[in-house]
Amino acid sequence: MRTLSLLLFLTVIFCEESSSQEAKVDNEPRETSTAAIKTALSFINKYVDYCNDLNPEITLKDWIDEQSQVTEQFKKELKRTIAKADQQEPQLGIGADPIFDAQDYPENGFEVDTSHKESDLIRVQGKEWKDFKLNIKMTLKNGQWFVNGIGMINMSENERFER
Repeated sequence: MRTLSLLLFLTVIFCEESSSQEAKVDNEPRETSTAAIKTALSFINKYVDYCNDLNPEITLKDWIDEQSQVTEQFKKELKRTIAKADQQEPQLGIGADPIFDAQDYPENGFEVDTSHKESDLIRVQGKEWKDFKLNIKMTLKNGQWFVNGIGMINMSENERFER
């Protein structure tokens, strides 16, 4: 009888612990979504600051290399895109900013517009230029969110905004 009581007690304790762990998992997407939004906004607004600097001390490729909020795949694709454009059109290059996917951009920065948990896309819009929108593709690695696509970089035609 004592063994049965002990077994029953352990079963109840185990079930309660399992339920509390499940509750933590259910809350996780909301928290990671918030973290993804913060990372996306931080990156795009740092990029605006970089672009607003009329005499940047470093090239875009070097600046991107220093960014810990983007994936290595993003860094490689940006460099590949720039090199290909420079090779095809040495004087013109890409003809637009590869991250903004445009020649102009909201100089006062961006704010969140919407996010899509199912696709890890976060849509941002200019703070004072509401019609200027970008999708930012996020990826979760080792519990941390990273930018993996924006503008011309790692984005399908359907994920980009028409200008």
